[in-house]
Amino acid sequence: MIKHVLYRYTMVKLSVLLLILVGCASSPPTRFYTLNSMAASDATQQSTSEKREISIGIGPIEISDYLDRPQIVTGVGVNEFRISEFDRWAGNIRHNISTVLAENMGGLLSTDKVYVYPWKQSVQINYRIEATIIRFHGMSDNNVIMKTHWTILGEDGKKPLLFRLSNYSEQIDGKGYDALIAAHSRVLAHLSRDITAALKTLVQKAQDSEKRMTIDD
Repeated sequence: MIKHVLYRYTMVKLSVLLLILVGCASSPPTRFYTLNSMAASDATQQSTSEKREISIGIGPIEISDYLDRPQIVTGVGVNEFRISEFDRWAGNIRHNISTVLAENMGGLLSTDKVYVYPWKQSVQINYRIEATIIRFHGMSDNNVIMKTHWTILGEDGKKPLLFRLSNYSEQIDGKGYDALIAAHSRVLAHLSRDITAALKTLVQKAQDSEKRMTIDD
């Protein structure tokens, strides 16, 4: 009787183990993706002819909780999201966003003095960009959307100079996650251009003000 019970117990364990192995063998491989910065040619077209000797800090960048995960999130309805277990971000998504913004703005402003938070204490920052990303995902209508609050801070990155709420939508050109992530990157390019344009205006105003002060003196 005891041998029979032990035999059945052993067979059950083997059956469970076999099911687990079969399940693992049939699971699709996990794919990893990263956001990309703008092409050099795109950035050059927008760059200023006068190289600005300013230092820019990017971050901190905050994102909504539903996005702050390794899995890529897509919207399938107004209030419904799909989380892909086998399509994931290659690293921390917040850091990826910060890095891409820094690379894009460095190209648009023709400067290498763009730093990602947290930077070394020895680095002197003239302007700092903070952002809170509320929405940033693909939708079932074949678009990627973004909603974000962003702020430019001056005076060593401590004084708020400008605050905006921006909304973007970019069509997904193609099928699969490669096309989806490419659309995410294009949305970040739009944001980079808007921040850069606003920053250029602020820098120009500051330079004009300094010139007027010099003349008055």
